Amino acid sequence: MEQKKASQTSCTPSPFQDLPFKEISNFKTPKPSRYAAKFSSPSPTPVQRQPEFFTALKTTPVSSVNRRGSMKPSAVKSSAAARRLKAFELEQAKSARKALINKERSLKSLAKSLTVWLNFLFENPSSCGCDVSSFTGGFETSNRLPYVAGNGKRRESGAGNNTVGVDVLWRGPKRQRHLSSNFEDEGTTAFSDSMFSRLKASLTDICSFDDLKERMSGYLSLGSCKEVFVTMTQVTKTIDEGRLKMRAHCPMVTDVGMKEKSLRTLMCYNPVWLRIGLYILLGGDTLLPNGDVNSEQEIAFLRMVLDKQFFSHVGLAKTYAYNKLVEGLYRPGYYEKLGNIVLKRFLLLVLILDRVKTQSSLPLKYGIDAQDGGSPLLFSLQSDAKSSRQLINKFLSSDVMHGEGNLLAHLVIVGYKVTYQQNPLLEYHFGVADLFKDLQDGIRLCRAIQLLQHDPSILSKMVVPSDTRKKSLGNCGTVLQFLREAGVPLCDQDGTIIMAEDIVDGDKELTISLLWNIFVHLQVKFTIPSE
Repeated sequence: MEQKKASQTSCTPSPFQDLPFKEISNFKTPKPSRYAAKFSSPSPTPVQRQPEFFTALKTTPVSSVNRRGSMKPSAVKSSAAARRLKAFELEQAKSARKALINKERSLKSLAKSLTVWLNFLFENPSSCGCDVSSFTGGFETSNRLPYVAGNGKRRESGAGNNTVGVDVLWRGPKRQRHLSSNFEDEGTTAFSDSMFSRLKASLTDICSFDDLKERMSGYLSLGSCKEVFVTMTQVTKTIDEGRLKMRAHCPMVTDVGMKEKSLRTLMCYNPVWLRIGLYILLGGDTLLPNGDVNSEQEIAFLRMVLDKQFFSHVGLAKTYAYNKLVEGLYRPGYYEKLGNIVLKRFLLLVLILDRVKTQSSLPLKYGIDAQDGGSPLLFSLQSDAKSSRQLINKFLSSDVMHGEGNLLAHLVIVGYKVTYQQNPLLEYHFGVADLFKDLQDGIRLCRAIQLLQHDPSILSKMVVPSDTRKKSLGNCGTVLQFLREAGVPLCDQDGTIIMAEDIVDGDKELTISLLWNIFVHLQVKFTIPSE
């Protein structure tokens, strides 16, 4: 019976033959003892139960196939030499890295010092020995009104005030000191009120002609005042005859959206200038700039003045009202009449500010207006209108005007011409934050040369804005040309020639070398007194 069981047991196939996979990762892993106890033949000695987990080898298996022999002495020597060579190369790399770190640290220190110098030069040229008045000419300050500086603050004018202001008359240097036709002698341009009796009658609903003339004379020469009155005589005549008018329902007043758009258009003006324009037009010393005119409170006050005084007329509203106790109900013809009044106010305001700014601004060939002298910017930095013509087109659009195609052409026919356009260079911020990036367009370098060389002719050769590589290369080429003429070396200490491409590409070493050469050859002579 036992032999039969043994034969049956031996004929039973092994379970390992049916498994599709086989553990080969560790040849010494013991097989489970339960399989050996079940399928192996009975043994007199008891089989000890093995642990049911794999045991990893503590030594790395080494193949016995193709075992290498011991290394020859020559191979040992070559490997030692290779290790020494590798150590030498590593030492060289560390030394080069250390030199590079020291070089970058030196460049960073020099860049920081040169950045401070450039910012100080741009913010306060006189402290760096640059006499701006030597190439900008002089300004004659009006004694009729308080002096209004570029920041909007009022103080009494005096002989020492030659900063940016709105009541200054520009005169060029002695070599080109000539006055334009607008600045003629008052004796030859005197006029009587009878010459503009028609204009006086047309402006009755807007302001007093005598008061207007007096307020204008504080900011404009007598010749310019006469020019404004002659122009407005023709314009008001065209408006009164109905050949230039707004739509009958005056959408600028009746439509809330159109009115808000018109307010935003007028706010394109610098608040300093808008206050002066409204003061000339409406009167009231409260409108004159005093303190921070850009504060939220002052801007809200200015918008309220425009809403209640510029776009409305109290006397006209009372005349056309159905019932004085009910506001907003007017007889036919009210909005058409109000549209003519707003149109006259706007055209007179734009013309006055255009002439005042043109008269008080510093021409580009003598310096940068609102920085080297002249008067504040006419249009704010955030506005999308940068010229008087653009402002007229935005304010008097086809949605407002009646039967007008090209409004500016119609105004030119009646003699109304505005010419002022704000140069993008006047809005450029010359402060330096990232030295190598900020100098790539070449504009700040041109400004530095203008101040150090007292030569504003470089300004007319600049391209602003420099928003392409080609324009930046042109500006940097102009910089190198002026430096070459001034005798400034255009190479570094190793003799490498500095090219315009190096500045545009932001090459740190060559850019610092160029700035150092400019400082040594152009700036030092102002800081160290000559014997």
